[in-house]
Order: sequence, then structure tokens, then C-alpha cells
Amino acid sequence: MERNPYFEKKYDFPGKENRQFRHPENKDEMPNLIIIVETDGLYICHFSTFYLWTWLEVLKNYLDSLGIGYTLIDYQE
Repeated sequence: MERNPYFEKKYDFPGKENRQFRHPENKDEMPNLIIIVETDGLYICHFSTFYLWTWLEVLKNYLDSLGIGYTLIDYQE
């Protein structure tokens, strides 16, 4: 994830890692994407697109290829 050209910051907290990604034109406070890796799952928060898999097709294909199930939760609904 850190080799991604939009990678911006990484935070480590007990039991989780937080990575933020920002496009160059995004000068706002919120990054485009936050990925949080916790012991019980992977959490992805998008702030600049309505479609979850924007910029995440590689991750989706990886999960699908391994048969790893996932649940999409849209907190806007």
C-alpha cells in the first residue's frame, strides 16, 4: 500500500494500522481514502467517490482470487 503513488501517511495504534491516501489536487482536510487494518478486519473509508472500489480494484481482485468474503457497509444510507 505504501508504494501507491497516492500514499500519504501511516499511523500505528494498538491493534490497528491506519493508512491514508490523497490525490495531488486534494487540498482539503480529509484524504481521499483511509484503510484501517485491525485484528478483526479491514475497514475502508472513501471520502471522494460514491463507488467503493474506485482505486481499489487490485484489492478487490486479490480478495476475490483467494475466496475471502467481505461485506460492504454504506453508512450514508
